[in-house]
This record gives sequence, structure tokens and C-alpha cells, in this order.
Amino acid sequence: MQVKDKRRVTPDEEVTKDAAEAAVQPDAVEPEVVEPEVVEPEVVEEPDYLGDLQRLQADFANYRKRMMRESAEAAGRGAERIVGQLLPVLDNFERAIAHGEGGEGVELVFKELKAVLESAGLEEVPGEGAPFDPQVHEAVESREDESVTEEVVRAVHRRGYSMNGKLLRAAMVGVARPAAPAEPEPDAAGETNEE
Repeated sequence: MQVKDKRRVTPDEEVTKDAAEAAVQPDAVEPEVVEPEVVEPEVVEEPDYLGDLQRLQADFANYRKRMMRESAEAAGRGAERIVGQLLPVLDNFERAIAHGEGGEGVELVFKELKAVLESAGLEEVPGEGAPFDPQVHEAVESREDESVTEEVVRAVHRRGYSMNGKLLRAAMVGVARPAAPAEPEPDAAGETNEE
């Protein structure tokens, strides 16, 4: 069985139907072709954990070395301060021994104390017979001596000490210096008599 379309289409309606179809699908306009964007994958740098760890280890090693050095320097300064305070005690022991006071006991204590301080780095500044050095000697007297050609320490009034290359106390000394050449004496007119 065939079914017939009972609708009637007038020629005017046909034109409108064609116009509607043309409006829906225009011939003149081509569809825009959208190309898919090529998206390059982002380069994500992975964290350099090994490099970070190595830098952290180097920083810690440097910190440890610096702390050890500062600790050693502080200990050295503390030792220098204590030894510096014990120097008058050494002087008093020497005076007591020089005057014959205290006997052998005082002398043994003095030698033991001096040995302990020397093992800690205490050194005596060169004294009698050494060339005069204003860096380590403090001249408290000076005399001319014809037997010397340069300034020489002749007497030590108070011993000087250094510790680990640093001067703790300068030695108080008497210095013998070469005799100065005799200057010609001026005559009554103020002129020198030179022959």
C-alpha cells in the first residue's frame, strides 16, 4: 500500500522551502576549518635533589670547620688570659728563690708550674746577651758600652713571655749601646775646632 502525501504544495511554498534550506546551508560560505593547535609539551625541569644535597653538605662542612676554628681561637684566648694572670706568680716565685726563701719546696713548685705553662705554649723572651728588639723588650735603662757595636740587652729586670707566637708581656731590660763618637767642642766664638 502506498501512502500519498495529501498535502498540497503550491509553487510559492516551494520557493520558500528552497530559501529556507539555502538559509540553513549557505553555498557561498565555506565552513571554517579549524586546525588543531600543536601544543608542545612543557619541559618541566625535575628538581636537582643531588645538587641541592651536595651544596647543603658543603655548607655544613664549612660551618663545622668555621665553628671548630672559632672554638679553638676562643680556647687559645682563654688560655692566654689565664697564663697572663699567672705571670706575676712566676715573678714572685723567682724573687722568693733569689732571696733564698722557702727552700727546695718553693723551687720545685716553681719548676713544675713553669713546666706546665711551657707545655701550654709559654716561651720566655730572649734576655741577657740578646740583641735589643723594641718589639719584645722594654728598655728601662740605657748605658754606653765601648765593647758593643749594636744595642744589646745587658740586664733583665722583669722577664718577658710570649705564647704561641703572641707577646703576652714585654721584658723590662737594661740596654748597652755603642759609644757615640765624640763631638768636637765649640770654642768661645761658637765654632768647632777641627784639625
